[in-house]
Amino acid sequence: MQESYYTTGGGRPPVPQPQTDGAQRSEGMVQALQMLLRSGLSGLVDFGATAFWSDTFLVGSALVQPTAAAAYDNLDDTLTASFGGFTPCACEFIDVTGTLYLAVGAGVETDIPVTRLALEDVDGVAFAAVAGDYQSARALMSRILHPASCRDACPPYPDPCCEPCDPDFPAVGRTVALVTGPVVIVGAVMLGRIGDVLVLANDTDERFYFIDADKAQIIR
Repeated sequence: MQESYYTTGGGRPPVPQPQTDGAQRSEGMVQALQMLLRSGLSGLVDFGATAFWSDTFLVGSALVQPTAAAAYDNLDDTLTASFGGFTPCACEFIDVTGTLYLAVGAGVETDIPVTRLALEDVDGVAFAAVAGDYQSARALMSRILHPASCRDACPPYPDPCCEPCDPDFPAVGRTVALVTGPVVIVGAVMLGRIGDVLVLANDTDERFYFIDADKAQIIR
């Protein structure tokens, strides 16, 4: 994980374009996060209710004992990290605000403030919608991932219409269970994918996930 430090400067950067080997490895996550920032989702997503994790750390949530619900994860009910966009001129980094938890036991909270993460270190992202806007965000995300026509102008992220079918990925609409780093997600619905990033929705907890498929084990 890259060392955390504070940065200054206002406004969002131009559309990030991967420039380094690290950025190339995380291109799918770059494009997925762009979807949140540069579409109608930007007004429906709660950027102050997010969590990020790898196999060794979490930001924005400890680990909890999951309940026996139809869909659940082992993250806190309330996600506390904030996503502030991409670090200007360095799309392989994102600006965040949150506390670091070590991914051991129930998640050991530290007093280390995290202000920046390297996307190559991020296995997954969880985030909530603005209160009352979950269904609107879910429907819009599905439309973006599966546009009615590939002839229409596409947003500045990969056009999913042009992605070939891949048997290694769950089918859209399928309910899946998976393990990604220290996080367990059960009963989430596959909305689609952007590159190697799975886009999932948890209708019970009304939250979404971006999961690096190369760093996840799908159980069912």
